[in-house]
Amino acid sequence: MTKLQRAVRSKAVQQASVTAIRAHFCGEGAKARILRFVRDVAIASVGWTAKLLFVGSWAVIGGLLAGPEHDYFLTQVHAWMVATPVDQVLVQSHTLFVSAVIECVKIGLLLGFGQKLLAVVTPAVNDAKQRFNSTLA
Repeated sequence: MTKLQRAVRSKAVQQASVTAIRAHFCGEGAKARILRFVRDVAIASVGWTAKLLFVGSWAVIGGLLAGPEHDYFLTQVHAWMVATPVDQVLVQSHTLFVSAVIECVKIGLLLGFGQKLLAVVTPAVNDAKQRFNSTLA
């Protein structure tokens, strides 16, 4: 495929995706499609957030227990917990946990939105690619 053909194909795919998004979110029946889209995004985001929290917590535990230089990290965590008053340990641990959860929620929302938007755009993109390939043949 030449550079010009790739550019034409890219333009056709871009136009098809924009058209698919406009058709999905505008026009007759758009309100129901938007509500269904938002519901699906929320469900997918909850799933992604839960997966990220589970994987992230196990990654931290695995890093402390079996990761490289895990003895050093466990010693540092133990020394921090012994040297710091209990109320400060609880506050700092809670702050760290809450900030990690907030980041997981943000990433989960982004992944859920992207996943459902891809589901809206994919049929139109595949159709545009197929039409372009048929004109080449």
